[in-house]
Formats: sequence, structure tokens, C-alpha cells
Amino acid sequence: MIKTIIAASALAISTICATAQINETPLVKIGDTTYSLEEFNAIYEKNNSVAQVPISREEYFELFIRYKLKVQEARSLGYDTLPDYRRELGDYRSELIQLYMCDSTIIKEKRAAIKERLKMEINAEHILILAREDASPADTLAAYNKCNEARELVLQGLPFDSIARIYSQDPSAKQNGGKLGYFTALQMVEPFEDAAYNTPIGECSKVFRTSYGYHFVHVIDKRKWSGEMRLAHIMKAKNNRTVDAKAFMDSLYTLLKSNVDFPAMAMKHSDDQQTANRGGEMGWIPLGVLIPQFAEPCRGLANNGDITLPFETPFGWHIAKRLDFREGREAAVVDNMIARIHGPNWLRTLGREAYIDRKAKELNLRFNEAIVAELEKIFANEKNSSTIVAKIKELKGDLLTYDGGAYAASNGAEIFHIWDADKTVEENKKSLARNILLTYCMENLEKIDAKFHYAYEEYKDGLLVFEITQRTIWSNRPDSIAMQKLYDSNPRRYSNGSTFDGNIYFCATERDAAKLRSMVPVKPRKVSKAAKYAYNIVSGTQRQGGIYDDYLWPNKPLANVVVDGKFTDGEVLPIDSVRGLLSSDYQQLEEDKWIESLRQKYGVKMLREL
Repeated sequence: MIKTIIAASALAISTICATAQINETPLVKIGDTTYSLEEFNAIYEKNNSVAQVPISREEYFELFIRYKLKVQEARSLGYDTLPDYRRELGDYRSELIQLYMCDSTIIKEKRAAIKERLKMEINAEHILILAREDASPADTLAAYNKCNEARELVLQGLPFDSIARIYSQDPSAKQNGGKLGYFTALQMVEPFEDAAYNTPIGECSKVFRTSYGYHFVHVIDKRKWSGEMRLAHIMKAKNNRTVDAKAFMDSLYTLLKSNVDFPAMAMKHSDDQQTANRGGEMGWIPLGVLIPQFAEPCRGLANNGDITLPFETPFGWHIAKRLDFREGREAAVVDNMIARIHGPNWLRTLGREAYIDRKAKELNLRFNEAIVAELEKIFANEKNSSTIVAKIKELKGDLLTYDGGAYAASNGAEIFHIWDADKTVEENKKSLARNILLTYCMENLEKIDAKFHYAYEEYKDGLLVFEITQRTIWSNRPDSIAMQKLYDSNPRRYSNGSTFDGNIYFCATERDAAKLRSMVPVKPRKVSKAAKYAYNIVSGTQRQGGIYDDYLWPNKPLANVVVDGKFTDGEVLPIDSVRGLLSSDYQQLEEDKWIESLRQKYGVKMLREL
């Protein structure tokens, strides 16, 4: 019997040693907290890659220190114990864990493989012997043997359709002899699709199992996917006794060729009630899924707006119109097809399973094979579920261990729900490993996954920094006298129309900046030499109001930035019109004072070079 994955909270894990840790290199100590080089690198690479003005590692390190000083102060004040903080952090962790506990490479590969299959359609026939998923071992074996018997007869050269009518338990086989017509990916259950695509033309697959039972498939033909048409049609049903269907459709065809409105005729005359009220529109349809009698006339429609001659199908007489055509499927269409066939979470489940499988290797997961052998015996010899659980609970020792924990064999009920007697021992071991590690990873991901760890830490610290900055700086009303003084001290910053023409040099260190300042103004022949001291140079005309204002019209001496060029002053604006910028500048200066006080309070000790 196929059993569902047990919810994480249902699995009990016993810890036998310290949780596996992420290897980190101490970089800097602030107060009593040490921060690692790996954390700094992760934050720097993430944020600097999207910055409007990329900055050097040395410059960013100063921002990192300021940030962590705020974190240290927030923790010392107990902000990390506030109920709202703990609740928001828990909600975010639950969302983030879904994102990180997933192997995106597997998802991309699976989606790409499906898209590749969708380029081909297969004409095949099959034989099915029914077998329920919870069938007894004896009934399962009987179904397999019967399917294999039919296959052997086909391989001996007996007509497939005759064998299908005798053996197949697919209800349609009596009429169609097992023929399926053309189909493409995502139209059959996955094991059937795999068998069809992996079997060469003219050959029979091996017997395989799906949720319906046992099958084998004979591949008649494979061809390039014939695309999708957006079609409309008008139909006169065979059971319509009021008119001669063929004669009526011949007359209607003549009218349509003289530009009579197709939707109006469909609404008035079509016997297909599902499409008539939409002017006959059938939507986008892969031609390969249509019955041959309908598909073949439609294949001849070369242009949008073309209509077929009247044609007959088992349902009646039709005239079809091509509204549109596409050879490829859009990504959203493919994803919708995947969700419709496999469920909305299928790809994510594959990604999670691949992630857990990788973690099993990284954590050196290993089974106690002696206990596995005992489990195999218990499930083979016992039929009563209570007895099975009781016997498992009697087993001594750990079923499996891994770096960071172990899982005791005495967890009988959980093991019973995971183990599937119809599967091989290796399949059951994989299911056990996935279920057990799923719980372990969800509880300890920040300790075993570096990417998750740093993303989670950044969010944790971000909440604290926002809260303490809000209370300390942003919520304080600026001092009006100090604001006036700031305005008077730098009228260039609060002007309109000021420009700068020249170069802005961004240096990694103050030493490099000092060397550059000694060269200012930089002569044209010296620009290449000056560039040796700068990791980034912005050249040209800059107008006030852009992203470089803080470098060109600053309120305090610039560190690691050298400006070389000509300024043109604009009109100084009235103080009332620049209060927003003034307030922001004032708060920044107040924050600088605050950060300096935190630096004195906690201290910053470098533990290694950056």
C-alpha cells in the first residue's frame, strides 16, 4: 500500500550528539558576539549585486559594523524577546524554509525534460490488467503474470488488437483493440508516459505498474508535435432527425464562404451545446489529442480564418474554423499542464525530495542493516498492524544515524506508517530517510544549511535594526534650530539646478583615497594612473537630484571618495521646500553620533583581515 509522507511533527528524533554545525571563520567581535567572514561575504555579495552604486568590501564592512552595533544594542535592550518579534520571526522562518528546502536544479531539469517531450507525440496501443494499489501480494503477482503472458503472445507475432480484446481490462479495449491514438507528454500518468517515450518505434515496453494496474505499451509511431490550434466548429449531430445533416452542412459551408458570420451561425445552428453559446469556440487544443476524423481536416487549415469542408466524425457532421495556431507552448501553459496532471505541488515535492537526498549524503546518514533486515521479516511475516507495531517497538538500537542525530528503531508506529510492504527494501530505506531527515532539517536548517542560515540571520537582525532605529532615530522630531543650522552650513546641497562635470573616484581604502587626493586635479595623462587607486569611476555630468548627491554635495567629509571636476551652483531653495531632505540629513547625522556611542560602548575587535 502506498502511504503518505508523515507530517514532520509526528516523528520523534533522539539527539545523540551536537547538531551538525556550519563551518565559519571568525572575522570581528562586537561586544560579546562574534561575526564570521562567511556571514559578511554572504550579505555583501547579495546586497552589493543589486546596489545602484556598487561599493568595495572595505566600504561595505563599515556598513556591516554599523548594522551589527545596532543589533547588539537591540538585543541588550531585550527587543529579541518581544512577542511580536518572536511571532513575525516564526512566520518568516516557515515561509523561508519552504524556499530553501528545495533543489531548484532538479525542478529546472524536470521542467526542461517535460518541455522536450512535449515536442513529440506518440501513437501507441496498450494492454492493462487491473490491480488495486492495496491488492494482496497474491493478487498483485497474478495481475503481473497475466500482463506478461499477454506481452509474450504479442512478441510471438499474434495481432495486438486481438490479444488486447481478449486480455486487456481497459473498458475501451473491446472496441479499439487497445489503440490510444496520438498523445504527448502530460496526458498520461507518469509511469505510462515514461514507458511510451523510452520504448523505440515498433517495440513493446516491459511490463510496468501504474495506479491502475499492470500495463505494457506497443509504440506504433513517433512524430514531431503538430502544435495547438484555437478552433471553433459548428456541428450537426447524427441523432438530429429534423434535418439531413450532410446536406445542411454543405449549404452552410456555401454561406460561410460568402463571409456569413461564423459565430452567429454557430450560436444559431450548432448542436454542440458546450460551444454554441461561445460562437462555436473550442479554445486551444493540441491537434494530437483530437480524434483522427476531426484532427486531419483541421491540419489542412493553413491560415487563421480558414474553414474546413464539411467532415464526418462518430458524433456528426462538422465545419471547423482556425482562429489561431502556435507551435510551442508558453512556460505558463506548461506549468498549468503539469499542475493539472501531477498536482500543483508536484515539482516542489520533487525539489524537496532531491534536497533531502542530498542532505542525507552530506550528513553521512547510515542505516543499521541488521535492524532493516528485522523490519523486512516483520512486515513479511505479520499481517496484523498492532502486532507489527509491537514487534518493531521491541527492536533495540537506532534504525539510522547521521551527523547530528539518530532515529530509534523503537518508534514503531512511525516506521509502520512509512514502510510499504509492496516496495523493495531500498525503496523503503529511501522513504524512511526522507521522512526522518525532513523533520530534522525543518527543525535545524539554520545549523546545517549555510545559505538558509545567513538569509535567516539577516532577517532576524533586520527586524531588530528596524525596531531600534525607529525608536531611537526615526520617531524623534528634528530640532528646528539644528535644522536651520544645517541648512545654513551647506546651501549648495539644498539648491536646484546645481551640476557637476568631472570624475567621482570610489576607493577601497582611505590610503588609496589619500593618494588620489594628492593628484587632484587629475590631468588627462594621469587618469590611467589615478584609476589604479579606484575600484569604480563615474565620469560625466551629474545633475542635482541624482544618486550621487551624497558624494557631490555631502554634509560631512567623505571617506574613500574623491571628487575631481567643476561645480556649477544652482538656485538655493527656501528652507520650507527642502524640509524632507533636511530631516533625512539631520537624522543621518544623529545616527552617526549614535553609532559612535555604540562603538565606544561595545567595542569592535578585528579577529582577522578582511
